[in-house]
Amino acid sequence: MRAARLAIDTATSQVVVAAAALDGTLLGATTWAAGRTHGAQLLPAVGRLHGEANLRRSRIRGVIVGTGPGAFTGLRVGLATAKAIAHELGVPIVGVSTGEALLRAAATGHLEDVVLLLPAGPNDRHVVRAGQSPRLLPGGTDPDLAPTDVLVAVDLDGRAPDDAVERGERARRGLAAELVAIGVPRLAHGGDDLARLVPEYVTLPRGVSAGRMVARPPLKVLIEAMRLEDLDEVERIEEASFTTPWPPNAYRSELMTNRLASYLVARVDGRIVAYGGMWLMVDEAHITTFAVHPAWRRQRLGERLLLAFLDLARDRAAREVTLEVRLSNLGARRLYEKYGFRPVGLRPRYYSDNNEDALIMTTEPLDNPRLRARIERLRVALDDAPPPSGPFEPDEDPTIGDHVAPPAPPPSADR
Repeated sequence: MRAARLAIDTATSQVVVAAAALDGTLLGATTWAAGRTHGAQLLPAVGRLHGEANLRRSRIRGVIVGTGPGAFTGLRVGLATAKAIAHELGVPIVGVSTGEALLRAAATGHLEDVVLLLPAGPNDRHVVRAGQSPRLLPGGTDPDLAPTDVLVAVDLDGRAPDDAVERGERARRGLAAELVAIGVPRLAHGGDDLARLVPEYVTLPRGVSAGRMVARPPLKVLIEAMRLEDLDEVERIEEASFTTPWPPNAYRSELMTNRLASYLVARVDGRIVAYGGMWLMVDEAHITTFAVHPAWRRQRLGERLLLAFLDLARDRAAREVTLEVRLSNLGARRLYEKYGFRPVGLRPRYYSDNNEDALIMTTEPLDNPRLRARIERLRVALDDAPPPSGPFEPDEDPTIGDHVAPPAPPPSADR
């Protein structure tokens, strides 16, 4: 029986398990589309590989694990399994960037000529370039980098080349070999600290290195009804989000006198970071306002709030949900489309600050089985997503966020 290194990667839906000799020669590899069954399939696959490559667990001399970027739940399964194996066998472990390995497998020339898009949820993608930290590309941010379910290699100018799909498939096929090629030399010089093996999907605060990072409880998100005592915080978000904010007394009036209205806030560890409002008019629910604090955007808080409004509308027997959104607000439009809203009309020159048209969007009937299935799939994905990591500096997210205008705002409250 020969000594070997074990390699595991679960950053994408294509799981990889491989074994290599101490000199890096690939002894065997298997890959499969795991979907949402990483946890159930990973260890049995490791066992089968041992048999196919004629290996014994006692002869494993080190573990290589892919650290992403990629889907949070899949990565968590792979890292936990690899750490458990290394701990049980008393062997070193090294983390290898999945993005770097895929870049090397996809490149036909210089690594700098390739950009990879890796899944980061139902619509978002991680952008991976050689020599750079991965960055998150929210769904709909750039039409030239439209996310798909297929690993894509694209040119630096953002246009997909003719061989994009071929490069993607080559990257998948070559991932096992590249994980081994990167990880085996590193194992020869010792392993990483198990407790400090930080994957790339963890966003570290500025100025904090992985070696000095300390664990902290995840931030908790709570969505609940807006109260009068919340209005000071709501107004601060209002002023930071809109060029024509509602006057200070508008929300107070809505909460105290408008029986058609329901207002929700999203709290992160007790602090209000997002809010929205909805009117129920007969059997139609109309989302009137929607905003996320600029420092808390791109952390799926708007998505959680939107899902809460859809649930509230269904609970109150609304037939459908409708809203208005600026034509230029592509980020908000992609979010609404993701949850089943579709364009049904325009309100010309609706926004008074720049006379921009408003796009009217509405859902299918809320009891439509197809829409309900879509929402439940998105709910599961949202539950699996990482929690908010904290506020960003203003220059880190210059986007305007997700918001719409009310159908009939209080006096002087046009935005």
